[in-house]
Amino acid sequence: MASRPDALLLAATDANPQGELFAERLRALAVETGCDWSRLRPPEEDWNETLKIREKEKRERKEDGVPHSHRPRQGKLRPAEPALDPAGRDAGGPEGVMKD
Repeated sequence: MASRPDALLLAATDANPQGELFAERLRALAVETGCDWSRLRPPEEDWNETLKIREKEKRERKEDGVPHSHRPRQGKLRPAEPALDPAGRDAGGPEGVMKD
């Protein structure tokens, strides 16, 4: 950190006494090395709980989604139909030139 003057120490610690203590230690390291410092706190007590809640909400949104929001499952693709020749092309002779 000390070798980069534009370094930022970002701490994402839990919002409990242990997280506060660890964040304070990290802040002191940042000040000591002269880099910027920022801290993220979870909306719940700890990050793990926050992630569990987000995953649960994500699953619930998927289950409550509208039917057309899901991508259809596709089977094997069929070969394309051959294109039809334009009218009169077959009558153009061996060179295949169209007649007016």
